[in-house]
Amino acid sequence: MPILLRPNGDGYELIAGERRWRASQAAGLLEIPAVVRDVSDLQALELAIIENEQRDDLSAIESAVAYHRMIDEFGCTQQQVAEKIGISRVQVSNLIRLLQLSNKIKGMIERRALSMGQARPLVGLPDMVAEKLADMCVDQGLSARQMEEVARKAARPTVTKEPKEQDADVAALQDELTRKLGLSVELACKASGAGELRIRYSRPAELDGVLRKLRS
Repeated sequence: MPILLRPNGDGYELIAGERRWRASQAAGLLEIPAVVRDVSDLQALELAIIENEQRDDLSAIESAVAYHRMIDEFGCTQQQVAEKIGISRVQVSNLIRLLQLSNKIKGMIERRALSMGQARPLVGLPDMVAEKLADMCVDQGLSARQMEEVARKAARPTVTKEPKEQDADVAALQDELTRKLGLSVELACKASGAGELRIRYSRPAELDGVLRKLRS
């Protein structure tokens, strides 16, 4: 397959085929086939993306960066990017969202340790949590579906039980005992009728005083 070039000043700019060009240099070739096209910056980017993706040369992050560049620099919409590249708009959106992940996780995707499907559920989680789950995915070989489940659990807010409001009669009895004994009294009653009475003292003399009152 010929490499793809475009005119650039007195020479040419390589659009697609960098690996073939470097391999040809390493092999000592003086000439290789090339196709020259006079295209705009946007068209050059489109051609490079299409050819590299056909050859599976781009990682999900590299594709995401290229799509984001088409949107940011050239004013394309996600739908226009999808139509130009030949993929769905949803896939464009999902890939671009990967750029929100931490550098560590993006590096794992670039090394192909994580796939887009495995990494996508991590978007939106705190970096520390997402990185922990990414490591777990690699270590345990979790599937994309399994990652969706563990990410869903990690994103679920921790529910803290509100303390039950104390019954008014129990509170009144607790206050009465506190006044009579002169010490802090805690009274906990269960629905079954059982309960617990706790009297707190800070020195032996206070305990002696409680005992005298109880014995009398």
